[in-house]
Amino acid sequence: MPEPIDPGTAQDFDQPLNTDPDYTVSHIFSTDDISATFDGGTQGDPGATYIDFSGANGTKTTKEGVTLYPIDSEFGFIVTDFSGAEQKAIDGSYTEGWAGDLTIGGEQAGLVVSDAPTDVFKTPAVLGTWLTGLGSNTVKASTEHYVTMQNVLSDQMFPEDPSAVYQLDDDLILLSQNPLWNEQYVRVLLADQTTYGVTDANEDGVVDIRDLLNPNESTIEYDIAYGNDYSVTMKDDGKLLYRWGTAVKRPNDVRIEVELPLPEEFNFTDAGSGLKQLFRITEAELATHHTITNNPNDQIRPEDYENESAIGTLPTYQIVENYNGETGRTVWESTDDYYAGDGTLYPAGTILRDSALAGTLSATILQEIGATSKDLEQGFTNAWYTTMDREPFEPVLTPGGDYETGPRWRLKPDKYGQDLPSVVIPEDPSDPLPIQNGEEKYEVGAETQTVINLLDWATPISPLAISAGWQNNSGTVSGNGLNMTDNFDVAFYVKGDIKPATLYSTELVMSYEAVEINAAGTTISGTADSDFLVGVNGNTFNGGAGEDLFVLSYGVSAEGPETVTASVVEDFEVGVDKLGLIGFDALAEFDVDELADRQKIQQGASGNDLTISVDGVLVATLEGVAADLGVSGGPTAGVDPGEGLDIGASFLITNPGESTVNPNPDPAPVTTVLNSGNSNINVDGTTNVFLDFGGQDTYTILNSLSADVTITDNDPSIINLPTGIIVSEALFLADGVEFTINDNTVTLLGDPASFEFVFGGTPIDPMAGTSQSYTETADAFGTIIPAPGEAANAATITGAIQDDGTIDGTAALASLIGISVSPIENDIPTF
Repeated sequence: MPEPIDPGTAQDFDQPLNTDPDYTVSHIFSTDDISATFDGGTQGDPGATYIDFSGANGTKTTKEGVTLYPIDSEFGFIVTDFSGAEQKAIDGSYTEGWAGDLTIGGEQAGLVVSDAPTDVFKTPAVLGTWLTGLGSNTVKASTEHYVTMQNVLSDQMFPEDPSAVYQLDDDLILLSQNPLWNEQYVRVLLADQTTYGVTDANEDGVVDIRDLLNPNESTIEYDIAYGNDYSVTMKDDGKLLYRWGTAVKRPNDVRIEVELPLPEEFNFTDAGSGLKQLFRITEAELATHHTITNNPNDQIRPEDYENESAIGTLPTYQIVENYNGETGRTVWESTDDYYAGDGTLYPAGTILRDSALAGTLSATILQEIGATSKDLEQGFTNAWYTTMDREPFEPVLTPGGDYETGPRWRLKPDKYGQDLPSVVIPEDPSDPLPIQNGEEKYEVGAETQTVINLLDWATPISPLAISAGWQNNSGTVSGNGLNMTDNFDVAFYVKGDIKPATLYSTELVMSYEAVEINAAGTTISGTADSDFLVGVNGNTFNGGAGEDLFVLSYGVSAEGPETVTASVVEDFEVGVDKLGLIGFDALAEFDVDELADRQKIQQGASGNDLTISVDGVLVATLEGVAADLGVSGGPTAGVDPGEGLDIGASFLITNPGESTVNPNPDPAPVTTVLNSGNSNINVDGTTNVFLDFGGQDTYTILNSLSADVTITDNDPSIINLPTGIIVSEALFLADGVEFTINDNTVTLLGDPASFEFVFGGTPIDPMAGTSQSYTETADAFGTIIPAPGEAANAATITGAIQDDGTIDGTAALASLIGISVSPIENDIPTF
């Protein structure tokens, strides 16, 4: 893991939680990583001149002596007052920022960047996102949360609050490129959809203001609705942005892209199925060594994802039922005194969420036109969004020390961001404002390391939870200009940091496990835990409990949808499980935000079952799910928009590149068949499988064990465990036991109750050591034999075998809670 260059000045230098990863890879930033165009052009391309190293367009030097050179890129805007902003083009002006290489002792050590000043254009009142004042000062005047805006502009507690002195004007007028809609009240357009040609354009099942707007960040001439007090635009993710300012800021981004190699086996062909191997990612973190920036919007975009679900630490609260004696009213109260970003004291007991507020939207214009936000619908208050009792850049951990949620996918800044704009994060958020010198938690320019959890996601299964999700759309360029490859592609956006910021290195830290690819037509069963179940074609799935991913017709779909045989999922849980559509040609370059792409997946109701089709071809039937969603009944019919599964929440869609043959495959397992005689076998890993057909055999497990071994023996046999051999893990079933030695496993199947386990045994002296029964052996390992058919019991005592029948070790650090065993197959237990 990286260490600070200057430990004496580093701040909050986080390290990954995973201290024993399966794979790590790092990258040192350089000017070659500067991205300049939406078609994927970077300074590292042969002959690229996106950075002018000649000095003809000027240079500047940091106080540390690093020379910065000007950048020519498309990631900026040409702005026009009272109109909007247009994307820049490569024009040789070199005005979009600065970059230079940091070297230490003659070696590349990182990249130093500095943004060009943010461009600003004026707007008529309420159409902007910032308020301008004298001296060119600006104050943020936009938010995704209506309650935050109403706290600034009004004394109302909720829309159309009759007790308010000043109610906000929610009767919005649309500015549109459609002349029939332009300058019409939104409520009028929605009330007479036939006359005005209004449809459910986004097919979410509701006709509202979102069907009248296109995503818009750059113009005030159309795709905006306004009233007397504020205006509304729609963001790329479909959220509304409330704005009441007199200007709009458009930064000149310095964008950086990095390609980090993934494990070689992610690209290899599975020997059994002939398809690309799949792996479940169990842990994944990205550790970026940089200096603390002054902008909370400096993004980290793994595989070009923007993730608003990684939110860090949220305010603390207690839940009060039947608040003030009102039956059914539930509130969240703050637990301690904290300050808001504007210096307001929120004493303990401040209401952060109130179920009564969620019920105030009925019959309001805001609800009628669909211009509400989640905060209104869920009863959150302004205090929830503006208390400083939060830390967006610190993770929340479970009692076991794992991620509950990680920090924001941002380079660590000194400020909160969002509804606490320009507010510096203090050491103690309960101290009164203003923050004094030395009370800041982070100092701009100080060395730090940001660690993000790459498996954070709004739904239980992240698109990066499977290896194919890291290789999506290989060979293409994303809409934001990131080159997509079969490696790990990540973009960094530095915005508005005129003061130079340094990015030293970034490191991927990952653990993973192979996912079995099951043959066509088979039944695939999961466990009580989370499972990733993959079928080639026409499979029947039963995931059991837990959060399950069902990968349908894997690989076959790449040959064309006409080859797909539909699968059946017997126990799909809405909001918990996901369907994996991996390698479907019809879904190449799929973008869930694009309606045309979402329409490629069709849903239908067949009685109580939900059918899923891709490009008109049936791929799965989900038993009982139509009834669960309330869309069942009658013959097979299409499900109306908004009534079926949410594509973003219930599907994992990815198209990885082609696989390659492993040039150094593992050798084929060696099998030895034992006859009916009494055999004396040294188990060292040279032979991987022993099958016995009679006799009393002696198996001596050697300390030099070098590979996994499976022994199947249904007769009384002797298992020698030599003195000093270290067993690091053990699992016991009624009809099988597994020992881990040298990170390899010895699995004994058959009738272990008839085995004799000799602690300190040798193959040459049958009198050596202490003989133990199967029950006594389990007792020595600190556990018991489970009943037939029950899950395995894990050893709680492991260590070096002693010839007196004991183990020289300590209780295991973890109880291995949750270890389970798949069902018994053909009378042979499987671990």
